[in-house]
This record gives sequence, structure tokens and C-alpha cells, in this order.
Amino acid sequence: MQIAQGNKEDGYWKEVAYQAAVEYINAQLILNLTKDNVKNRLMAWKLHFAIITDIKYQSGLVWDEAKKKVVVSADNHHVWDA
Repeated sequence: MQIAQGNKEDGYWKEVAYQAAVEYINAQLILNLTKDNVKNRLMAWKLHFAIITDIKYQSGLVWDEAKKKVVVSADNHHVWDA
């Protein structure tokens, strides 16, 4: 919704987008988050996504779409030997 409203430019969210996220999350979860809380969580998600993406493409590992996790098949347990 925020992208459709033009609240993301050059890969960065505008302040109004962060404020909308804060208001929505606080209302839905009865929290008292700030814009900095939301920004920090987004940075953490981006880091985790990059790490998981890198792991997914290592030899012997596969992504289980149903379970949403990286798995090692029985014939590839050697990946743990490194």
C-alpha cells in the first residue's frame, strides 16, 4: 500500500511510510513502537534475508518451501563436516 501511494523512492521509505507502519503495528498488536523500532527491525530482516539467501545456494543445502527453512538431505550430511 505504501509503495502504491508513492512512499518509497530510490529504494528508501519515506517518513510517512514509517509512520503508517508504526501506527498500524501499534494498533494491531497494542504496542508502543517508534519509527526507530520499525527501521531497526527492517534492517535486521534484510540482514537475515541476505544470510539465508546465501545459505540456500550452498552445495548440499536446499530450501524446503513447505516448511520455509533450509534443509540438508540425507545424502548431503557431509556439509556439516566443514
